[in-house]
Amino acid sequence: RRRRRFKIRTRTYVDSGKCWLEVKTRGSRGSTVKNRIPYSLGHTTTLAPGRTFVDSILTRDSIPGSSTMTFLPTLTTQYRRTTLFIPETLSRATIDTELMWEDPEHRRLRMPDRAIVETKTGSSPSGVDRLLWSRGYRPIRISKYATGLAALRPDLPSSRWQRTLRRHFACAGPPGMPMAFNWFNASCREPASCEQGSWQ
Repeated sequence: RRRRRFKIRTRTYVDSGKCWLEVKTRGSRGSTVKNRIPYSLGHTTTLAPGRTFVDSILTRDSIPGSSTMTFLPTLTTQYRRTTLFIPETLSRATIDTELMWEDPEHRRLRMPDRAIVETKTGSSPSGVDRLLWSRGYRPIRISKYATGLAALRPDLPSSRWQRTLRRHFACAGPPGMPMAFNWFNASCREPASCEQGSWQ
């Protein structure tokens, strides 16, 4: 519940073999601001080579004391993403399947029979939104990071995500091996989360 929340992660694109170090912060009116740099595939589990970049972004965005914080991996996620472009409205939709999560204690969660569809449109709904509505799907608030962590770590506060967990995470089984990492501030042991408006 910090006023200035942030997320740090490495993201690996398996098809292209490219990796990025990303820092996500809050902009004006609650918008998400993402900054990223290319990152070595051999450094996906460490922030050491990119620490100067991380500290510069957090300092720039008025998050004090980042240079004194210790960051540790907190969650690994893996999914297969398909991206659709809708030229009529210049909008996009992403479809994430084969969802998997793993934490540093090797607790694992797999949801092979679920998909998260996120529509990225302007002020008006896209054809994908209307199609989903016509099939009875309504938008829900979900963060793959926050809900995955809450599902694996029942000791963490999860009231915000309880409805989503009960409805969509109850039938998850064991996963395979994941491919991407997030970090949290080890000095305060409090994970940061990122909100998204998505379909599931």
